[in-house]
Amino acid sequence: MPRSPAWRLGALLSLVLLVRTADAVAGGLVAGQVAASGAGRTCHDAAADAERAWGLPGGLLDAIGHVESGRYDAAAGRVDAWPWAINAAGQGRYAASAAEAIAAVQALRSQGVQSIDVGCFQMNLFYHPDAFASLAQAFDPDANAQAAAAFLSSLYARSGGWDTAVALYHSAVPERGEPYQRMVAADWHGERVAFGWHPAGGVAPRSPPADPFVIMISARAAAVAVYTPSSPPVSRASGPGGAGRLPRVFTPAGPG
Repeated sequence: MPRSPAWRLGALLSLVLLVRTADAVAGGLVAGQVAASGAGRTCHDAAADAERAWGLPGGLLDAIGHVESGRYDAAAGRVDAWPWAINAAGQGRYAASAAEAIAAVQALRSQGVQSIDVGCFQMNLFYHPDAFASLAQAFDPDANAQAAAAFLSSLYARSGGWDTAVALYHSAVPERGEPYQRMVAADWHGERVAFGWHPAGGVAPRSPPADPFVIMISARAAAVAVYTPSSPPVSRASGPGGAGRLPRVFTPAGPG
């Protein structure tokens, strides 16, 4: 997701990231639960741990994950971030396993594509080259969450506010970052947004709430239109302490 080389994590991540090495890749869907490691770690679990480790407001990183790679879990009746989500050149997909996700990234790189967003929180491999020791680690929920939390924490330290930090996580351009921040805020405050990110195969977006934000998303759109009577700021909590791209539509087809 984040794309600003000026804010690369570099030595910070190498010293303080708490990561779980994903040497063996597990795959498949298990009754709507993500079998991301032997312990069945999910993006939600990883986000909660990273929020505590980095002093982030509770639930904020989890909400970012929903916006970045959210996928409707019919069994659980909720939207959860997906650990094997990939986006490149505005085209995204949900891989069914870590092995499939790794193979997809390798194929993209063999075609000369370098700017690729990966994992629960869509960290960009090109602009954060030191975030992960391997692709297996990049698709590990804990490693991805720790990298995202470190980046968000650094943005908070620079900006002095969580609203701005969340906007910058997506883009330094206000016209893009601010609508994104409002989408995260809506999720964080419990107003799940039906983003339309659902591959074929029976996975459908959650029914919108009674008074939802109406999000107009297009792969070719130059902006995201957000229509709402009021836009709640990300201000539920505070704590210590990129240019990007528009939210995109995940499809069953792999990135082109």
